[in-house]
Amino acid sequence: MAEQIGKYRVIDRIGRGGMGMIFKAHDPLLDRLVALKVISPEVEVTDELRARFFREAQACAKLSHPNIVTVYDMGEHEGRLFIVMELLDGEELRNVIAQGKALPLEDKLSIIVQMCTGLHYAHQKGIIHRDIKPGNIMVLRDGQVKVLDFGIAQIQTNTVGLTRTGLIMGTLKYIAPEQVYGIANHRSDIFSVGSVSYELLSSRPAFTGGDPMQILEQLQKADPPRLDVVDSTIPAGLAAIVARAMHKDPAKRFGDLAAMRAELLQVQRGLAEEAERARERARGHRDRLRALEADLAERIGAVRQEEPLLAIDADGHLDALQAVERDLAARVEGLRAEVARADRLAPALARGGKLLAAQRFDAAAAQFEAIVTDMPAHARARDGLARARAGADGQRARSIAETIVRAPRGTATSREWIEAIATVAGKVSWPLWGAALAGLVALTVGVVWWVGPASRPAQDSRAGQQAGERRERPVLAAPDETSRTDGAQVTPRPQAAPADTPAIREEPSKPPVTTEDKAPPREAAPSWQPRPSAPSPAKREVPDARERVAVAQPRQPEVEQARARMVTARREAERVAATFYAPKLFASAQGKEEEGTLALGRSDPGAALRLLGEARSEYQAAAVEAKRETEKEWQLAPLKASVEQARARTRARRDEALVAEGDRLAKELFAAAQATHVEADGLAARQNFAAAARTYEEAAEQYAQAAAAGRAAR
Repeated sequence: MAEQIGKYRVIDRIGRGGMGMIFKAHDPLLDRLVALKVISPEVEVTDELRARFFREAQACAKLSHPNIVTVYDMGEHEGRLFIVMELLDGEELRNVIAQGKALPLEDKLSIIVQMCTGLHYAHQKGIIHRDIKPGNIMVLRDGQVKVLDFGIAQIQTNTVGLTRTGLIMGTLKYIAPEQVYGIANHRSDIFSVGSVSYELLSSRPAFTGGDPMQILEQLQKADPPRLDVVDSTIPAGLAAIVARAMHKDPAKRFGDLAAMRAELLQVQRGLAEEAERARERARGHRDRLRALEADLAERIGAVRQEEPLLAIDADGHLDALQAVERDLAARVEGLRAEVARADRLAPALARGGKLLAAQRFDAAAAQFEAIVTDMPAHARARDGLARARAGADGQRARSIAETIVRAPRGTATSREWIEAIATVAGKVSWPLWGAALAGLVALTVGVVWWVGPASRPAQDSRAGQQAGERRERPVLAAPDETSRTDGAQVTPRPQAAPADTPAIREEPSKPPVTTEDKAPPREAAPSWQPRPSAPSPAKREVPDARERVAVAQPRQPEVEQARARMVTARREAERVAATFYAPKLFASAQGKEEEGTLALGRSDPGAALRLLGEARSEYQAAAVEAKRETEKEWQLAPLKASVEQARARTRARRDEALVAEGDRLAKELFAAAQATHVEADGLAARQNFAAAARTYEEAAEQYAQAAAAGRAAR
């Protein structure tokens, strides 16, 4: 590679053309980079060739058009002819096609239109290109198109000694049939433009073959398949334009490239209009999608996270906008199916809510679990299921405490109590164990206290006495055979203490036990009930805990009856869903019940009776209020149903208005309908059902008017 060609300093070789090499060079006078096309040394430069070369180059230098490469200079260096042109920053169209770049149809049309524009300008100047092919079309980075090598084909054709095989194979796919016979004019350039357009649009040549004779045969006798048959996305109008440009009869082609360009511009305008319609449809789908997301969130509590929405570009191409439209349409259909599924599951959700309010947790959990299985995204059902399971675990835990509290003190040994607790606790689900561990420890401590020392085996007393637990307690006298006033002999109660038990010293002030001080002989005291001894006079005013228990025990049946009546009232309140319809009364009754239970645990039967009675009364009041509210709800059910039907009709009319583009073409009507829709939602939220139903109907009618106006405007 020479370092200098004429005044130009060669920097690098950038390509090879049909006539020779192309170099990147520097013009020292104007201080700019240029492209040098140098005739191959294989070409014998004769006087005739030199004259023709400069004549063609001068003609090309006169062409000044944005779509034609600019010729700066020409000359001869050491017997080699060269042309100096502007240096272009882009890529040949043949490389764009070979790489299979996914160009939008609008960009391809722009390339064809610019080819027609530049060549038509050259034809008006009397210059025929003769060698239009993808290798002679340069696409710059900004999308501008430049046509290269004007007049070079004419020089090649008339050059003596130039090998023609490469010329024929490289050009034969794109030349007009008449060029084979040496006829070249502006109509033959039109055929070549059609051939290049065909390959650009379909990514395949119009005429294929590895042998020149095969290509010539197709060129003369065969027509390539129409573009809209090869690719269904190509508009039929564009396919017809390319087919006309490639007609075998030159007279049936376009009169000039301006006419072809005019029809291509019509196709461009049609694509732009279709893109705008696709853009509007995509926006309508997006609006419907957002409305459906709000509807679904209203039904299930949340909407699952979707992939981000594709952008609706204001300047986007048709294929991109159609892809966005298809994506949004698919999402709309999917959300409509989700909303329909949520509506289908609404009755089950309502049943689950009522069961949950009535504290029928297991049945509520079954309802909610069926909903979640059918629709995993249903947030309200998932929340209800969690609450129902937690409530069921709470009920099972509560049954443990009630089992312990209701059992009489001292009726079982510590071992029996622990076995009972384990049996009940085994029904509690595993997730509850972490929270119930502290409660179980407290229950164990309560068991030790509740069982009491009176139920322990006799041998346990020895350890207790040795530990000093009972050292200061008064001796409880056992009745003897003289305790009966009717003269009947009573068998003495056997003493459990062994012979080595230390004697317990009685207080001196304690009087001897008399018949009057003994317990009445009507019936034997229960085995768990301690037998009181006659207290000393000094302690009668402040009886000890053992004496208070003895006094309280005769009221135990009365307390149990009060508890049973209270439990009956509570179950009735739960049955009529008082927890839902009368929550304050029900919660107050629960508090009284808990206080009564605690009073019973403190051996305070008076307070227990009072509190259990109050709890029963409040449970009964809660049940009455729940029945009253339930009856009111049943009376309002038809009105609620009419509101739901009116709301569904309103939403359907709104969707119809969006499809008809009423939100864009009838903005005032659509805005009025939206305002009425919002008003109806507010009335329904305030439970003004009659007014809400009427307002929904008005909104539906307004949406229908907006839809009709939108269809008329379209």
